[in-house]
Amino acid sequence: MVERKGKPAERQGHGRAYRAWCEARQNVPIAQEAGSHTALKAVKSTMTEILRDWHDFYVLMGTMAATLIGLMFVAASIGAGLFTDEHKDMMKTFLTPTIVHFCNIVFVCLSVTAPSLTLTTLGVLWALASLIGVAYSCGVWVRIRRRYGSVTNFVDQLWYAPIPIAAYLVLAAAAFVSLTGFSILLDWIAIAVSVLLLAGIRNAWAMTLWIAVQPKRD
Repeated sequence: MVERKGKPAERQGHGRAYRAWCEARQNVPIAQEAGSHTALKAVKSTMTEILRDWHDFYVLMGTMAATLIGLMFVAASIGAGLFTDEHKDMMKTFLTPTIVHFCNIVFVCLSVTAPSLTLTTLGVLWALASLIGVAYSCGVWVRIRRRYGSVTNFVDQLWYAPIPIAAYLVLAAAAFVSLTGFSILLDWIAIAVSVLLLAGIRNAWAMTLWIAVQPKRD
């Protein structure tokens, strides 16, 4: 039986950029003790290489989310006659969360594509975004259950709260791993923003249909 050789990261198929990043990280303490910034620069350069592989994906996701935010404003302007005090709480419960999710996607994508951000900085930003998203989505869920539980079905509630909460928890896990300095899980973050985007599109469509079927007011 032939013994498999190579580092654990190689056997797991993380790629050449990831291996170089890990090797550079191992040299950081030595470089710091010697008063040199060479290894720190190596970490930064290899991290930039890793982020470059995902650059187009996150640019596309951020662009889509920003475009959908603009379309939400268009839909809101079309249904401006419905935005009265009678429907104010409903708009806050069902319309505002969609905007919040899209804004979170734009924020995460900007952080990934922004230059010169360290792994710790990215972890902190993602952790803040995920914690705010979880807290906000939990509040939305409580509001839906208390005030609109009788007029919304299980699927609606699932898309407005539990599914976004799950996406934010995935983002939080990726942020935690980044803060530990062990790795940068861009694939986990991609899953999180993709789920948020799908939830936002579904909820925006549901709100658009609701606006379309409302009786016209003179």
